Amino acid sequence: MNQRNQFILGFSDSVHDRSVCIFDGARPLVAIEEERLSRVKHGLNLYRESRTNPALFASMNLENSGADANQERLMPAVRYCLDALGLQMADLSLIIGNSLHIAFPFREQAVYLNHHLAHAASAFFGSGFSEAAILVADGYGDLTSSQTYETVLLADGHDSAIDVLRRVTGRVSTYYDMENSLGVFYRIGTLLSGFGVFDEGKAMGLSAYGKPRHVELIRAHIAFEEGRVLIDNKAIWDACSAKLGGQSEFQPRADIAASFQALLEEVVMHYAQHLRATTGRKRLCIAGGVGLNCVSNAKLQKHSGFEEVFVFPAAGDNGIAFGAAYFAAHSILGLPRTAALHHAYFGRTYTASEVKEALSDKSSALNAEELPEGELTARAAAALHQGHVIMWFQGGSEIGPRALGHRSILASPVKASTRDHINALVKYREAFRPLAPMVLEECVAEYFEFDSSSPFMLFSPTTTKSTRQCAPAIVHHDGTARLQTISRAANSLIHQLITAFRALSGVPIVLNTSLNGKDEPIVETPTQALDAFLNSPVQHLFIEGHLVVKKG
Repeated sequence: MNQRNQFILGFSDSVHDRSVCIFDGARPLVAIEEERLSRVKHGLNLYRESRTNPALFASMNLENSGADANQERLMPAVRYCLDALGLQMADLSLIIGNSLHIAFPFREQAVYLNHHLAHAASAFFGSGFSEAAILVADGYGDLTSSQTYETVLLADGHDSAIDVLRRVTGRVSTYYDMENSLGVFYRIGTLLSGFGVFDEGKAMGLSAYGKPRHVELIRAHIAFEEGRVLIDNKAIWDACSAKLGGQSEFQPRADIAASFQALLEEVVMHYAQHLRATTGRKRLCIAGGVGLNCVSNAKLQKHSGFEEVFVFPAAGDNGIAFGAAYFAAHSILGLPRTAALHHAYFGRTYTASEVKEALSDKSSALNAEELPEGELTARAAAALHQGHVIMWFQGGSEIGPRALGHRSILASPVKASTRDHINALVKYREAFRPLAPMVLEECVAEYFEFDSSSPFMLFSPTTTKSTRQCAPAIVHHDGTARLQTISRAANSLIHQLITAFRALSGVPIVLNTSLNGKDEPIVETPTQALDAFLNSPVQHLFIEGHLVVKKG
């Protein structure tokens, strides 16, 4: 069978953030996360329970379920990908993935890959680098022996090979005592900061407001060794719960978050500098949920000694599907390396008739005007310049947790009050939460202390004085911003929109946040976008060539 017909289905059967993708040889074609179809964030329905109770996630995170049940959970995502390409299961050359359950789906059909090796493959093969050091850090990976799991992977990538240098492991009995896990470590800090399960992003945002006053209390239970960091998470949980637990005031919570953030950065830097010294590589690839900490990533980019740092856009378990498919293409089938991943838009596209049908269904409440591309972006830029918040829907949805301009809420960044307005009245969330900038790639050096591209919003560099003056709405409390660079090649429509906004405002930056309702995943379909629009105070939705406004 020739390469053009070597369809590879990759999947992640983790406890959370399941996903599926299909590659044509080494080229990704389509991907979707379970949450976008089930409409339950991370694929875990935790919201009837207290998300701040550590026992809740401990019991769910180590759950076991049958192979049939696991397969049934994955099948909507499998069908989504197959239907997007007009394929059947029989058309697939290979099925490959990872399961953190004991009973594996597709057992009779699939090749199974180590969890951390799949993470490593996603970052290395997605980077386009011919050689690089690789760091994987998350909550945990595969079981290695009774009650012992992999927690960190150090590897060396070259050509189509990934050589494992070290697997760090840790013992566990109730999840929150899992040794040597950076993901568990940061989740402890997240809970002690007053947040719940999967709120690590909130803790990272809050940390900018705090001082790392509790570093020594925590560091007493961390030991830095050559190529390994020993973290006694049980001792950290016990010590910090006794002294820091139950805080309700903002500043004490911020100080807790800042302390855990500072130590996470220190541990990650320790691993990165060890890899730089031992491998001699000039480039670093990162995957695993810890890779979503864009504050840490920016410091690695600046201080680790690596010339380039690449973080896979779906760094969490949703990226396992990509890593498995990449591994199959390059390490099993021996296909040549492909270019770097330069965008994350791998959801299916919706046809003009599907969009018009969705608009027709809402015609009693909405008016829609179809516009040519140039007028569409000009009208959107004008609305932003006039101070309006807009919703923007185009093409296939993004893989990973960040809205990158295909499922976004956009606004002008020139007034700091815009951030407060969006957090309070559009996103219905905490006032301290930062909002991200999308900047024309060719302008990045003028506005950010950053000398590389950042297409996946996974670095938070320091802003320049110019940015703090002209775009205060995207500047966080510590002077950083979670940066996304926009190239014409990756997203020509958003590039055109920002260019038009720059012509009106003089600012080549647009504020960006995800298009979703409160406690919902990012929207997937045109109908979901219309429902989110109708349930919001936003007055303009730009969707696949249409400007939509509310009647009355």
